[in-house]
Amino acid sequence: MLGVHKNGALSLVDFGCVRYYSAEFVTLIPKLLHAYRSKDSHAVITTYQKLGMVTDMSNSELQSFYEKTLQPFGDWLTKPFKAGSFDFSSRSCSYTEEGWASFKQLANVKKINDLANEFIYFDRTFFGLYLIFERMGATINMEHPWLD
Repeated sequence: MLGVHKNGALSLVDFGCVRYYSAEFVTLIPKLLHAYRSKDSHAVITTYQKLGMVTDMSNSELQSFYEKTLQPFGDWLTKPFKAGSFDFSSRSCSYTEEGWASFKQLANVKKINDLANEFIYFDRTFFGLYLIFERMGATINMEHPWLD
């Protein structure tokens, strides 16, 4: 359902995916986004470990995993949040197409022992919204207090 406000702002309500997120997950996701934005490999890996997603790896394997897989994913994930407002229409390559490449790379990693169910729904929700924004040719204000 779309709502149009008097000031021209749009509201999107999607009743198709209602999901409960644990307090721990809600606390960790902003920390993960901050860690990705600041390129803090230790914080990224530690957060994934708290989510139960990274298994036994040596320190050098963890650093390589971060550099080759996690940080490229994080660069994609946080790109809209870095600019304040993000124009989903004026891109040489679709933002969501870039995301598919990162998702495929993550899916091929055998050392992720479990993907937190909440994380899957969180990513799917963002991905679905981004697809809608691209189709609308929208510029979206991506500023939010939990990103500060």
